[in-house]
Amino acid sequence: MRTELSYVIGLLAGLILVVLLSVLFYIFRKNKQKKKYDERQKAIQGVAYKLGFFTLLGYFLINGCICEILKKSWGSPMEMNFIGVCLSLVVFVGYSVIKDAYVSINQKEKSYIISFAVVAILNIFCYFINSSVSAEITNIYNMNLICGITFALLTVIVIVKNIVDRIKSKKEYEV
Repeated sequence: MRTELSYVIGLLAGLILVVLLSVLFYIFRKNKQKKKYDERQKAIQGVAYKLGFFTLLGYFLINGCICEILKKSWGSPMEMNFIGVCLSLVVFVGYSVIKDAYVSINQKEKSYIISFAVVAILNIFCYFINSSVSAEITNIYNMNLICGITFALLTVIVIVKNIVDRIKSKKEYEV
């Protein structure tokens, strides 16, 4: 019981810290510069939201069927739901990046690459540190691994798109 209570308190403290930092970051960024998306980007983002939603819906349906067939869940409810959210996030961001609708007109991809990579590295590092220090075998640190893998995928997507765009512009310049 004590471990579960400390886990819940730690989870809530982490969520509150993330929300506070996100609000501060949002306020700082809002004052610094406005994101300006053109109509094409907004339309593509709408399609990306829709794809992300249907990915989440499909994941929940498939996961529910798998859990019903197995008559048990393959992970904790928090892990299973978080994987669905992360999967839909990858679909949304991936589609937006591929269609050039994720980065606004006055922003650079480099800031996203750095942010995504830092979040991925920190979460994966925290997972390995916490799981190696913890004497008990529990799944409470899997959320860090899931988040780390998600942001590592997003980093790869943005880097690959950036490389493809550079090659494309170089070929257009040569012609």
